[in-house]
Amino acid sequence: MTAAPWGQRRLYEGTFMKGGAFPNRKTLALGGHVFERTVGRKFRIVKSGLRIPDEMIKGATLGAWEDTAGLLPERVERIITKTTNGLISAAGSGRGRRRR
Repeated sequence: MTAAPWGQRRLYEGTFMKGGAFPNRKTLALGGHVFERTVGRKFRIVKSGLRIPDEMIKGATLGAWEDTAGLLPERVERIITKTTNGLISAAGSGRGRRRR
């Protein structure tokens, strides 16, 4: 089986997702996992080593977060002020409308 988890195609020898001989392979009803044969007819799920939480703090994803994170406090404050009809605003500074 081949995959490109970090943008470069790599061969994972001895692994499979489908059963049968080429070109008549069938999709196995095993949840879409990649498997590797261990002994005889037994097999186990293969881990790719790719962890989404680790990848989210690198490269383009990190850059996008850093570009957007500075805008969040203002946006959150605006939404809170709007949904509370001004009762809560400016992070609780009391600048909103007062109840009567």
